[in-house]
Amino acid sequence: MMERKGIIAAGNMLVDLVHQIVQWPERGWLAEITHSERSNGGAALNV
Repeated sequence: MMERKGIIAAGNMLVDLVHQIVQWPERGWLAEITHSERSNGGAALNV
């Protein structure tokens, strides 16, 4: 039998939308988004 090496991962592959804000708003107020970017996310990338 062939020897196995490495790891295997299973899970969701998602796209995270990351928004940078100046400061956390008070309840009921809005926040100004100064920068937005997309990045990889999900359980499979946490291995």
